[in-house]
Amino acid sequence: GGMGSCFDASLTRAKTVASQPRFYITTTEGSGASELPSAVNLAQNYPNPFNPVTMIKFELPQSSEVTLKVFDVTGRRITTLVEGTVQAGTHTVSFDARNLSSGVYIYTLQVGDVMLNRKLTLIK
Repeated sequence: GGMGSCFDASLTRAKTVASQPRFYITTTEGSGASELPSAVNLAQNYPNPFNPVTMIKFELPQSSEVTLKVFDVTGRRITTLVEGTVQAGTHTVSFDARNLSSGVYIYTLQVGDVMLNRKLTLIK
């Protein structure tokens, strides 16, 4: 509420101007780095295999509640890298595995009801 009749008046004025188009605005898809991702995405970690630190990149189309966790192959949680609200855009998180043993680990990104998994390999 609180907009009242002055809002309606300005709306009508804007319509009158718009009815005599002098120029057209064209939008092009995918131009510029400021474009937000169109979907939740979890990238393969880099480098992979790694020792002892690797980077995990994920993309969010909108600000969301995010958890990014690492598990071993038996499903035991190793660590939680991200937990909480994360802004839209591309984010990179470093994972330090220097106190873990060599092997394959699974990292899981959960955003709402979307869940993405990828494997990473630690070689010492």
